Amino acid sequence: MAKIISRNFRVLCDFMDVYQFMIDIYEKDWRNGVPAPFLEYALSSDWMDKPLVHRWKLWEDNGRIVGFVFYENPVNDVYFSLRPGYEKLADEMVAYAVSSMPRVNGYLRFVIFGEQNAVKEAATKAGFQQSSGYIENVFDFEQSLNYSLPNGFHFVESKRLSVEKIAECCWKGFDHEKDESFWNGDAEHGYYMLMAPHMHPEDSIVIANDEGEYVCYAGMWWTPENHLAYMEPLCTIPKYRKKGLAAAALSEHYRRLKPLGATPFWTTAEYINGFFDTVRNVLFFICCISVSTTPLTIALSTSRFQRIRCPSVSARFQVIFSYLFSGKVYKPFSSSISFLLNYIFYLPQLLHCLTSLHFDSIQLHAK
Repeated sequence: MAKIISRNFRVLCDFMDVYQFMIDIYEKDWRNGVPAPFLEYALSSDWMDKPLVHRWKLWEDNGRIVGFVFYENPVNDVYFSLRPGYEKLADEMVAYAVSSMPRVNGYLRFVIFGEQNAVKEAATKAGFQQSSGYIENVFDFEQSLNYSLPNGFHFVESKRLSVEKIAECCWKGFDHEKDESFWNGDAEHGYYMLMAPHMHPEDSIVIANDEGEYVCYAGMWWTPENHLAYMEPLCTIPKYRKKGLAAAALSEHYRRLKPLGATPFWTTAEYINGFFDTVRNVLFFICCISVSTTPLTIALSTSRFQRIRCPSVSARFQVIFSYLFSGKVYKPFSSSISFLLNYIFYLPQLLHCLTSLHFDSIQLHAK
């Protein structure tokens, strides 16, 4: 441990080393941290705020990465990756996160997976309390997956994929037309993501209707080193939902990747969880440093919040409910008119998303 040094992350020269680190420590239950595609997908997406990634921190033992602290979205959601055998670094990593990771109006939240015991203990010692959690769904490829494509739809050949049509499908599929504006034809972020080193457009699934409109998209980050089929994003245009298109897309992923050695299959999409039976617990630990502003305003002020929409609910959206249900940060309710305005405006979609969530536990802290 005496030779361990820490330094800040340099995105232009450290990413591939961090990616390999995450490959090396990967476990199906994420006990050592998130899988490599989790980080690459975030960095290649337009919904993530990247100007503060210089605050991410690496710990190295003779040049070998053994620990990593970073945020995803929102910027005050902090994740920990820790190589087995280096659990003693957890206290130092948590202390760094408390002192240096971005906050939103004074608030910081740790996203910790069920078996990350060393990180949980360090967070508790640092004054954090578990505020909420949820259950994540994983499909085991040892089982079969065979949902057929409905009549009137077809899979688009990978060689004929249109980036513009994929971007339009994602814009509509994540309800941006309803919540923000109509599709404006800007597909540059689509090209940016497809250029990611480990994005596999040839393994991504696109479903079109008879008119050639892309109506369902399932991206794939195939990680052969870990036998992991990591699907992001998954979306269906609203008027084509509940027709079995997402299930058919996942079945096509299964047919393509099972022969290549894929074993677990992971996605954040919860509206297709009928055939997922292996679960991973995700816990949220929150520490309130300031109570000078309202919790809902904090949640809604995080950049690119509008990018995350039901029905594809992910860990990113859970921050709202963590703040709402935490009594520690609920005290300033009456101190802000903006809270009331935000609450009234967003209440319908909050209630809609709340019905889509499956919490492992919700703990109220009224101290």
